[in-house]
Amino acid sequence: MGWDLRTGHERCLTAWNKSDDPSPGDFSRGIELHVNSELVMRKGSQEYYKAGPYNGQRFSGTEISRPNPVAVTIFVFNEKEVYMSYCLKNKSLISRVFLNQTDYTTQRFIWSEDTQTWNLYSYMPRDFCDTYGCCGAYSYCDNTQLPPCQCLEGFEPKSPSKWSSMDWSQGCVRKKPLNYQQGDGFIQYQNLKLPDVAHSWMSRSMNLKECQNKCLQNCS
Repeated sequence: MGWDLRTGHERCLTAWNKSDDPSPGDFSRGIELHVNSELVMRKGSQEYYKAGPYNGQRFSGTEISRPNPVAVTIFVFNEKEVYMSYCLKNKSLISRVFLNQTDYTTQRFIWSEDTQTWNLYSYMPRDFCDTYGCCGAYSYCDNTQLPPCQCLEGFEPKSPSKWSSMDWSQGCVRKKPLNYQQGDGFIQYQNLKLPDVAHSWMSRSMNLKECQNKCLQNCS
């Protein structure tokens, strides 16, 4: 899956409309093209799942943190093309990736010679928190908490009544305006998927301190 940057041609996967209807459905999986290209699944034109930017070993927003024992992810990003592919570590294995139009998941199956059946190996999205934008702006999702949607520090629900009724679509807003002259700055969060990077920019030479100072100059 990916893009030929010379011709603008995109290669992506699209689910069947139904199990007995091979016409294209509205569920697709491909590479979103921007400075931090990432794996994206869509319902029609609506973003449904994002895997986060590639960090050299995996897409950073995926739950799997250990090396994949079945397949190696290959991600290429240069001036001519951007694409990803999988290479099986054990060449004797037979594996397939299936886009399920019914429950909107991408599933990987492995063939069992012993039982002569396809066994489900992995799938995504894995849970509610994997769904793109499920908690709205300036919030994060944590399945270990109730409710799973929480506002970032310094923010509060935009609509407290909807938030308390488990409608988190409007997200959170700042409790007070930013004021860097009075000490406002950055708070570190761990084990969270990066925010949407479609409209971000990237510097290959800037360190974290320089990045922080650059961001503090843009309070918009």
